[in-house]
Amino acid sequence: MQPIGLIFRAAAVLVFCALVSTMFRGQAQKSAAGTGRVLELTQVDALAKRNWTSENIRVLEFHLGMSKTEAIENARKRNLNLNCLKNCDVCDQQNVLCNGISLSFGSDGNVDAIYVMRPLAEAPEDLRKFSVTGQFKGQTYALFHTYSDALRLKLLGPGAGRVEDHATRTTTYYYPRYGLRIYVNRSANPKVSESQADLTLSFFRYDSPDTQLPKSTS
Repeated sequence: MQPIGLIFRAAAVLVFCALVSTMFRGQAQKSAAGTGRVLELTQVDALAKRNWTSENIRVLEFHLGMSKTEAIENARKRNLNLNCLKNCDVCDQQNVLCNGISLSFGSDGNVDAIYVMRPLAEAPEDLRKFSVTGQFKGQTYALFHTYSDALRLKLLGPGAGRVEDHATRTTTYYYPRYGLRIYVNRSANPKVSESQADLTLSFFRYDSPDTQLPKSTS
């Protein structure tokens, strides 16, 4: 009987170790995916905080994982409309002015990416006033409206790397830690300052391959 008892004890130890390993993996994934708190960009200086990921981010209550029905209802409550082609832009009811939020829906029908764009420097005043980025706070507001590489590094660090597109003068910065990708399009005119660069922040589902630096450039 003794060998059988040893086998049962060994099996119990293996089951216990497996449970502990699963628990720690779950805790690590939860930690990596942020604290679970909601960070609404129009209310909180979210990018100035450290412990967040794209899963925490809300922009006018639009967030990753919401269904298209939920997104349409959220827009309706705010007297807005989704103008959908490839992506869905958040616009006014007449689809004349869009506020810089664009939603991408995955194969499951839920939001898998949120793009937030600052208005172009040459955009008309009514469009610039309608932009959601005008409601951002603190350093998050500054990043969009007085962009600099120094401020990006201060808030987000160097990230995983960058890719240069010399034809369009666009630099893409990859931040898998945050579920974030940043596009900075600089003017060909040397008299146009870095702070006037066209800027888009893209929030993807946490650990999305879209936030990983392409292997060919690493």
